[in-house]
Amino acid sequence: MPGGAVAPLAVSHLLGGVRRFGCVCGAAGKVWLRDTARVPTIDDQQELRRRVVAAPVARLATVRRDGSPRLVPITFALLGELLCFAVDEVKPKRDARLARLDDIARDPRVTLLVDHYDADWSALWWVRIDGTAAVHGTPHTDGTLHTDGTPHTDGALRERALDELAAKYPPYRAARPAGPVVIVTPRRWSGWSAR
Repeated sequence: MPGGAVAPLAVSHLLGGVRRFGCVCGAAGKVWLRDTARVPTIDDQQELRRRVVAAPVARLATVRRDGSPRLVPITFALLGELLCFAVDEVKPKRDARLARLDDIARDPRVTLLVDHYDADWSALWWVRIDGTAAVHGTPHTDGTLHTDGTPHTDGALRERALDELAAKYPPYRAARPAGPVVIVTPRRWSGWSAR
């Protein structure tokens, strides 16, 4: 276009009646854009919750001291509006004081990702929960671990979290976790589905 102005979407291709991509023409030439107007997000909070409840595992992202992400798979349960997971002895670990717990003590911002993969890519979906985490220590210690350094004193919340985890995972019924419990308070739920 004269003067380098950007033309409106100049070329639009139709595939099955849905615009998939197009071209914007300007001083730099043609730039191909992907049309994201019809990205299939999951907006129904009940549907997001249903998918999370049914999932056997999530990925937990915490922030390392250097600012990079730490990503680990976790078993988890919903506890009302909260999410919880525990440090257990069922799965081998080098130490009960895991790096993810140190990350949370330093920066309580976390993200949990629950997803479903299938060879049929039209069945793919994910749910992301951004929130803040608090570590509840074992009943035999003070725990620490409010971000201001004061101890958590809600042993009843910890026990309810362990009850929910034991209800969801048979190995926790046989060996109730004795390590710390992490409670996540969600701030934002979002999701995507191929359908």
